[in-house]
Amino acid sequence: ATTRNDTPRRPGLWRGLEEMDLLTGVAVDWQHFAGDAWSALQRGFLDRLEQPATSYRCEHECGCAHRVVHSPDGRIVAVCECDPWNCDDIDLTAADLVEWEFNRSRLGRALCRAFGLDRREQELGLPFTCQVGSFSTAAVPVVLTIQYDPEEFERIVAVLTTRWHDGFILFAPTSRMMGGRVHELFCHARAKFFDLESHVTLLPNGELLARRSPAELFAAFRRDEPDTLKQSEAARIFAMVQKLKSDRPGAKAPLHAVFVLTVLEGMTLREAAARGQCVVGLGAGRIRGTGAGG
Repeated sequence: ATTRNDTPRRPGLWRGLEEMDLLTGVAVDWQHFAGDAWSALQRGFLDRLEQPATSYRCEHECGCAHRVVHSPDGRIVAVCECDPWNCDDIDLTAADLVEWEFNRSRLGRALCRAFGLDRREQELGLPFTCQVGSFSTAAVPVVLTIQYDPEEFERIVAVLTTRWHDGFILFAPTSRMMGGRVHELFCHARAKFFDLESHVTLLPNGELLARRSPAELFAAFRRDEPDTLKQSEAARIFAMVQKLKSDRPGAKAPLHAVFVLTVLEGMTLREAAARGQCVVGLGAGRIRGTGAGG
């Protein structure tokens, strides 16, 4: 696809992660995908490797990788190896051959900051896949995977669904590999998928900005906290129980007994009356008198 001025459209940073071999490349490789975001990408997620590159991207987009040749006079040239030969040599500097590796751990930490996740890094024994954090008090696992092959992506999702039956959250660079069978796996596992391309923005300082709030994005994974009694309500109930215990000795349908049977044990008035050997009306009247029935 091209723009109106016939300039090739860049594939995009996140798609680049699914196409870069072993997530390493020289600056021109990363710039091919990142464009103006190259500096932010470098600052946020790239580590410089010690060994220089031995091949270089073809400037003519022919798909070949030029072989790097170091001449005795110090000149560095990237030579086309197409058959038949098709491209001119490319003059390079040592800086052009610096290789940069994408750091998945740094991306995981940035995701935790962007979405307010509890950080938890754990390798899962799956290629380019790890748990980076968890969400909410239910500790829903949050996983990051970077794949280039749809079949491998499907296999990894299948493994994750067998490990976490109660659901998990999966991040990947794009949604290009979300086929019908993968969607089905997510539905059965009560899991959710989110692509970075749609849900985060890479800021100039190398940080990520979530485009939607975590509460909205992960609403399906929120677990209601158990209700706790307010202090005033607890005090009122305690005072009521003390009052019930002070009922006159020998009275039919003692207040404390009626309260325990109907409120705490959930009996009907008829059942409570049978247990306490009194008429239903008497038990009901005693409850109304305390205000416990409201």
